[in-house]
Amino acid sequence: MTVKRITLITLIALSILALALALPYCASGTPDPTLAPGVAIGHQPAPSLLELATGQDQYVGSPSITILADGTYIASHDVFGRGSSQDTSGITKIYRSTDRGNHWTQTAVLEGQFWSTVFAHNDALYVFGYAHRSGNIVIRKSLDSGFTWTTPSNENNGLLRTGKFGGTSNCPVIHDGRLWISQSTRLMSAPVNADLLRADSWTLSKGVSQDKQWLGGNFTFWSEGQVVASPKEGVVVLPKVNQIPCTAILRAESPARLSFNPETDFAAVPGVEKKFGAVYDPVSEHFYICSNPVLPAHKDDWRYGTRPAMIRNAAALLSSADLHHWRVEKFFLYSPDMHHEAFQYFNFVVDGNDLAAVSRTSFKIGGYKPPRGHDSNLMTFHRIPNFREAAPVHDLEIDGDHIVRYEQTQYERMPLGVFAPKLPYAGKRLHKPVGLAQDEAGDVYIQEEGGRVLKFDAVGNFLENAAHPPPLLFEKSLFNVRRPAPGLCSWTGTVSRAWDEPANWFYWGRPDTPAETALFGTAGDVREPVLLDHFFRVKGLRFQTLSDVTVAGCGSLIIDAGDGEGTLEVVCGGHALQLPILLFSPARLRIASGAELVFEGSLDLGGQTLTLDGPESPMINGPFKMNGGKLVTIPGHPIRLGNPSQATFDGTLEVILLEGKVFKAGDSYQVLDFTRPPSARFRAIDLPVLPAGLAWDTTALYTNGSITVRQVGS
Repeated sequence: MTVKRITLITLIALSILALALALPYCASGTPDPTLAPGVAIGHQPAPSLLELATGQDQYVGSPSITILADGTYIASHDVFGRGSSQDTSGITKIYRSTDRGNHWTQTAVLEGQFWSTVFAHNDALYVFGYAHRSGNIVIRKSLDSGFTWTTPSNENNGLLRTGKFGGTSNCPVIHDGRLWISQSTRLMSAPVNADLLRADSWTLSKGVSQDKQWLGGNFTFWSEGQVVASPKEGVVVLPKVNQIPCTAILRAESPARLSFNPETDFAAVPGVEKKFGAVYDPVSEHFYICSNPVLPAHKDDWRYGTRPAMIRNAAALLSSADLHHWRVEKFFLYSPDMHHEAFQYFNFVVDGNDLAAVSRTSFKIGGYKPPRGHDSNLMTFHRIPNFREAAPVHDLEIDGDHIVRYEQTQYERMPLGVFAPKLPYAGKRLHKPVGLAQDEAGDVYIQEEGGRVLKFDAVGNFLENAAHPPPLLFEKSLFNVRRPAPGLCSWTGTVSRAWDEPANWFYWGRPDTPAETALFGTAGDVREPVLLDHFFRVKGLRFQTLSDVTVAGCGSLIIDAGDGEGTLEVVCGGHALQLPILLFSPARLRIASGAELVFEGSLDLGGQTLTLDGPESPMINGPFKMNGGKLVTIPGHPIRLGNPSQATFDGTLEVILLEGKVFKAGDSYQVLDFTRPPSARFRAIDLPVLPAGLAWDTTALYTNGSITVRQVGS
């Protein structure tokens, strides 16, 4: 009796479980591809529960696009999945648009074609790829805009290599008289005027050996490389790095050889832990990528938190001038359903001022739901207008006691988190906000129920209690918020403590160039140290929060403003630098009244000039090196040396006085502040010119840190 009861209960439980599992896949009306964002080009119905259970599921894969000389768009995709013929004879479908992507017509279905790229070259259309998954490398040619194609039959007619090969769609490039296309993480190339159907026209490069010890031992593999080329960088393959948001820069030394330096040629790029698209734009002289950055809100997802490569519900446009430093320009697609909807595997081309892109898209359009975002049921077309001027469009809304930021996309608004955290502002926490406004300078004002008005910058860093705000119209929502001035990167700390994680900075770009200043304000979480594991070059640092900020780690910071002057500025609070600081350009250090900055790591002037212009002085506890540089200071704000024995005064000390200062004999000025006298001596001391009859006395400089004005002859 007990056994029967348990069996019955088990059967009921299993039935309920099966019903629950089936619910996500239940059909809901006839599929309507027009419900998806963009323009639907190809559609493969999402599988039913029975098709999933029996291994008959099929999906859209490998989107590719090119533009013919007459302006016709050609796109392609293959069909993958357990129910497809991917392992024996791949299938690729070809589509055509004569109105710049608004409408599409299928022109051909190619058998024995998989993981393919369409491209136009020398008045012909080609499709390059593989006979099937892990198959021969093949190429086909069309002279009628994709309606009829050659068939790869031998080495003289499109059968380029035999064996087990695989790759992904990319955009072939012309450089140095050759046409180049990526073959996974290698390169295939041929002379521009060669017969591309002949196998002997092509050279296949060797690959680069991979090492599991790269990236601190977190490297597993790279794959699905994209080829790009520029006059400065040459030909490069950019692969995805599995589960890590960075790419590798594999350089073509010749058609047969690639090179790679693991110390310098990994580049952090949000969203490229999954396959991405890439091109070089000669007009702007920038590289562009379309990828899927993982939003901070999704990084700990219960299903994909340990596999960020599966999170593809947000699509962004990124740019770089040098392949190493990447910035998110804007997000152009977003869906809140990260488990079933995705925009992925972008392939795109430049069309005038726009980017014309195709996406392998998973989207609920009626019928059965896609099992997961990876399992795409559509290829969709998307246009990114004026891509060289792309910029995010943000909105702010009052939500209870919070101010929430959103970004507009071509589909749904994307949540970016809280604008102003619930911190004490001017001694009191943000409470019951009722209105928002923005002034011409871009600063945001928040009005509370009691009438108090707080002023923030466009990132969300607190500026002041605006006792007398300008005349502004306060509303519940603030649309089209003006973006912050370029060059200022604000710490948010929304993902981790790592400086080198782009998502920890607003807006999706870490400070790592001589044009950028790192700002630590109230918009960021600074309860734990910000960590650097490598060296970074920045224009400067700015501390603008009463919360103590510590910057630490085994890396170092280089202050480099190019031809300008670097900055180290403390607006308020007490902060510490526990890592080496090195100057590559002149810099100015200013600490506001009541604020503090402590150098716990080394401070090396590197032969440059560091100007201290008060009103507070820094504390230098770590090694201090000048290396022939110059230290400029104002008397009365002495240089504080916590450990004078680590000071190496192998440079010039220059003391400047405020304009209009009248000198008299007996005046004494504190220049150095130390607990015990330093053993080092400055190579030279440059002091202000005194009136006739007066002279400087520096004999006490290394005993009590002061210099004195004395009467000549006394």
